[in-house]
Amino acid sequence: MWDTLLDNNADKTLIWRFALTPGENFTINVNGSFGSETENVASRKRLSVDLNGVWSPAERFELRFQANAGWDGIGRTGPVVRWYVCGLQPLYTGELFTLGARVEVFADPDGERTRLGRSTLVNLALTPGVVLARAFRARLEARSDFASHAVFGRSSALRTSMLSLAIAAEYVF
Repeated sequence: MWDTLLDNNADKTLIWRFALTPGENFTINVNGSFGSETENVASRKRLSVDLNGVWSPAERFELRFQANAGWDGIGRTGPVVRWYVCGLQPLYTGELFTLGARVEVFADPDGERTRLGRSTLVNLALTPGVVLARAFRARLEARSDFASHAVFGRSSALRTSMLSLAIAAEYVF
């Protein structure tokens, strides 16, 4: 169930995944789900299709990509609403450092997912990292988010943009 803690119906949801590796340096996946996943209305079906993958044109560089499209209200009278997401994440991995970036765009032309009316959200991030040991890395993420409506901040002072910083540690075993 999307957007709720407990499922609100006994209907089943179909989930699928297809993976394709057309070359040693390119992988693509198509994932999806279809079922009664909307809040309080079991007769409304949701379809979500996700395309993602990675292309590695060089030993230390990869480009990850994602695109998602979703539709709500399938199988009922009235309009079917939709949303779209796409993103790119390049990553360079050196001997002692990593440098990643990300750009993502979320479009909600019917206002169904955000409940904001027609809206678009964009995030841009830069993620430098350092290799501290063979299996241990630390990263900083500087992220800027932009929205077509004032949604960031406290309710008394909402803004259309927000800057955030995060620090992460990663241990691989």
